[in-house]
Amino acid sequence: MIEVEWTRMTAPDLRAIAMQKAALAILPIGSLEQHGPHLPVVTDTASASEAAIRAARRVAAETPVAVLPGLWLRKARNERAPHSLRRHDLGRL
Repeated sequence: MIEVEWTRMTAPDLRAIAMQKAALAILPIGSLEQHGPHLPVVTDTASASEAAIRAARRVAAETPVAVLPGLWLRKARNERAPHSLRRHDLGRL
C-alpha cells in the first residue's frame, strides 16, 4: 500500500511527491467541540482525517498525494474565538 499520511513520510518522500506533476496535498478540517459524555472532543477532526486518508489511498496509485495532519477549529456562534472560522472564511482557505 502506498503511504499517504504526511506524518508517516520522510522529508525525501514528501519532496518526491511535491516534484511530481499534479501532486495533491489534502488538509482535513474538523471542529473541536463536545459531543456529549460518550465521544472525545476531537471526533469531527478525526472523522475528517480518516475520510481524507481513505480517499487518498483510493487515488494514490494514479495521483501523488499526501494527507496533512487534521486541522481542528471551533465554530463560534456569536463571537470570533481563537481557532474559529466563519463560513465565508473557510471558503477562502
